[in-house]
Amino acid sequence: GYVVVPADTFSVKSASELSAELTYSVDLAATGTYHIYARRAFPNNGADSIFYRFAGGPILQHAGTNSSFDWSYLGPVSVAASGTHKLTLKRRETNAKVDRFVISRTMKMPTDVGPHVSPNAR
Repeated sequence: GYVVVPADTFSVKSASELSAELTYSVDLAATGTYHIYARRAFPNNGADSIFYRFAGGPILQHAGTNSSFDWSYLGPVSVAASGTHKLTLKRRETNAKVDRFVISRTMKMPTDVGPHVSPNAR
């Protein structure tokens, strides 16, 4: 399955606007730089972006078009303390889909459906 906002809803143009969100708890064992990847399908110019936020940092926008699911690099994040952190995906445009994400210490794009689910996933 994947997360998607149906086509009959409106798009959100500003990260400060109220919008549907999903927040995930992520346990990170070490400090340092991590890299976030998302497997997403953004089928056209009207459905080609999402907002995201990591560990209370700024809300960022990720955009690009692709008609089928593929991996995309969202960017690096700096983790100052080990422990539980939050990753929030926030709706920006209708029909933009995300079905997986990976947070990794290594800068290597996942392939296919990505690695096995973490044994700590809840």
